[in-house]
Amino acid sequence: MITITLPWPPSELNKNDTNTHRMAKARIIKEAREVAYYETLSHRFGDDWYLWEKINATYTFHPPDRRRRDLMNWLGACAAFQDGMFDALDADDYRIKRTVLEWGEVEPDGKVVVRLEELKND
Repeated sequence: MITITLPWPPSELNKNDTNTHRMAKARIIKEAREVAYYETLSHRFGDDWYLWEKINATYTFHPPDRRRRDLMNWLGACAAFQDGMFDALDADDYRIKRTVLEWGEVEPDGKVVVRLEELKND
């Protein structure tokens, strides 16, 4: 299992954000991808993960406050994070066959904990 802790995604990455200019959004996406890339590189992984044909990805969202949020929108906001993680793993995220989304406890500044694990054949 691989566990990566990432910061709370910027609100500009939420698909409902229509106020951010496309060039500014492109910069924010690039920064989020880099954050995930370097956070993933900071971990050491065994060689066996590379053999995983199917991956289960569990996203646990620890929001910065108790406001109501739409879970699916925040998964979309993490697309740049996911791309950065898989860039660092030198793999393609097409191997994700199941995604689990869950809310965690409120954390100051918020965070997203991503667990990647092999999805065994049924």
